[in-house]
Amino acid sequence: MFTFFRRMQRGRKTARPRPRSWKPRLEVLEDRTVPTTLGWAVGGNGEAGTILHTADGGAHWSVQFQMPGIGYLRGVAFADAQNGWAVGGNGTILHTGDGGANWSTGTIIGTAHFYINAVTFLDARNAWAAGYGPGSLVYGTPGIGTVYHTTDGGMTWYAQDVGANVYHGSSAFGGIDFADAQHGVATGNSFYGGNEKWRTADGGATWTPFTVPGDALGPVDFLDAQHGWGAGSGILFSSDAGATWSQINPSGFSLRDLEFADSLNGWGVGNGGLVAHTTDGGMTWSEQAAPSGRLDGVAATDALNSWAVGAWGAIVHTGDGGVTWSSQRGAGDYDGGFGWYDVAVVNETITATIDVKPDSDSNPINLTREGVIPVALFGTGTFDVSQVDLSSVMFAGAHVFQSALQDVNGDGKLDLMLHFRTQETNLRSAYKDLLAAADTTTNGVLDPGVSTHQQFR
Repeated sequence: MFTFFRRMQRGRKTARPRPRSWKPRLEVLEDRTVPTTLGWAVGGNGEAGTILHTADGGAHWSVQFQMPGIGYLRGVAFADAQNGWAVGGNGTILHTGDGGANWSTGTIIGTAHFYINAVTFLDARNAWAAGYGPGSLVYGTPGIGTVYHTTDGGMTWYAQDVGANVYHGSSAFGGIDFADAQHGVATGNSFYGGNEKWRTADGGATWTPFTVPGDALGPVDFLDAQHGWGAGSGILFSSDAGATWSQINPSGFSLRDLEFADSLNGWGVGNGGLVAHTTDGGMTWSEQAAPSGRLDGVAATDALNSWAVGAWGAIVHTGDGGVTWSSQRGAGDYDGGFGWYDVAVVNETITATIDVKPDSDSNPINLTREGVIPVALFGTGTFDVSQVDLSSVMFAGAHVFQSALQDVNGDGKLDLMLHFRTQETNLRSAYKDLLAAADTTTNGVLDPGVSTHQQFR
């Protein structure tokens, strides 16, 4: 709680006279919503698969999880701020139900596995992953393209039959996406040359090969139950959940990943720091300059914000639709020897509790002095206040001029103590408006007995 005070002309500090109907005491220990963008990037250094995490749109990235002995993690997807999956070497499929605070390994039942390259989701319980089984295209021995499905959030994964006999045990899937619970597409390469393109119309119970103009199809992104884009022989588009495809742009871009934020705005990334951008649903594309070498993964939250990751620790971001791109590298050693293969981002609104003048029960603020207003922003198990971008924080129109991390409420978690200059806030003008609204009149004449209108200076 806090009460506004003013200093009268004779210099004595006293409470403002007020009508009975007006209560200037305001509750300030309250919940506030804080919008932010959460992100995860996966990769490794050839020895340990690694997950990076940001809680502030990429201003800070830190290692969230590592798994030695699997080389790399290749794909990541999040259904919401809590539920996500990461996949990679040695048939690794990881799941988190708490935003990455804890990761657990899922159990694969069925076809033997070697490398899982991609993962996609329908909701928090249903997801699909794709890769290949024993053997490796990299080492010159045939592998069996495989698809796995979970209906329990990632605890158990079942191999789906994608017709191994058709492609002679010699394919690897590198991409997978589902338009809805029934319709999905898996793409990859054949050990004997060519491009693998398989689709399902029954949730993966059966898969059939399909063709596209130019025969090549790499990364695919479905925006909804019908509409999807693919990169291969130009830019391809499907309006029937992947049953048929048409070439809408003959672009020569060689894209390693593709993502649409909405029906008009999309990005594709590739070798040499290539970033291709469209604002008309893929009909036309323009190249954008990103400070990076090879880029392997891209994710977007809206028409303005997109992130891309790639070789040598590259993490780049645009907040203006690609007019400019800036580097958001990880910290320390994770810039050099590490490469990132995929990225996932989620817009999230965090509920945070604040307390104005937490060391005081009455919370008085003297608006006539050039003082300081302390405000505590409380951390929780899911809200790390050390990741807050101070430049984005305002209180009553004022920016933070001083801050410190400390446990204010004694719960064992760090809180953020913020300080704002009283004279920089809009509290004085707001208080003046409140007082004016409290004036009463009798027959249209201001009642001097209860009026505060002339007393505030």
